[in-house]
Amino acid sequence: MKTVYVFQPFPRTFHKSLYLAGPTPRDPTVPSWRPQALHLLESVAYDGVVFVPESQEGQRSDVYEQHMDWELEAMRRAEGESLARDLGSGIGDAAAALERLGVLSEAGKAERRSALCLRLRELTGELGLDDARLYQEVVRQVERGDVSEELQRLRSHLRQFRELLESQEPAGKRLDFLTQELMREANTLGSKSPSATLVLEVVALKDRIERLREQVQNVE
Repeated sequence: MKTVYVFQPFPRTFHKSLYLAGPTPRDPTVPSWRPQALHLLESVAYDGVVFVPESQEGQRSDVYEQHMDWELEAMRRAEGESLARDLGSGIGDAAAALERLGVLSEAGKAERRSALCLRLRELTGELGLDDARLYQEVVRQVERGDVSEELQRLRSHLRQFRELLESQEPAGKRLDFLTQELMREANTLGSKSPSATLVLEVVALKDRIERLREQVQNVE
């Protein structure tokens, strides 16, 4: 556990944090409650950062405006870390959904190819098609439902999303743009999906993207 007291420098990166909000005694003879809270966190092996808006001696700073500036920045960083963690989880969920869609798409193509070959062979005599023409027609029909390009673009957008999230630069507008692109590709994916199973997975993917879109509105 790393404890950051008022006016101490903030850690550059951290994976989770707590901000010990609450009143600080103005009377120097009244002990602060925060040391006991820190002791409790240590006893449960908390392994994140703890922001403490008072000195190690449990006193409030006399420079009130500077103290408030530090508190606001500490809260902003704690909230930002929590948001980043939620966004990272959302990206992971979306990536897992894409992998399922990829597997389902490949399996669906094989099934459609087999069914079309069987059906067209039954009609070969009636239509006068040779094997070459038969193969071309099967390929054309199967490719109409191919979503591999959409899946590839979605994966690329998610990679960019993760890279922006891990950067130290303001990325709110770019993340918002990427969620729009993700939703556009997901809509195209849904319109080309040839099976109810794929459509259901696309609906679930769009729900995850929409949640990401809502969350990035809070990113600077």
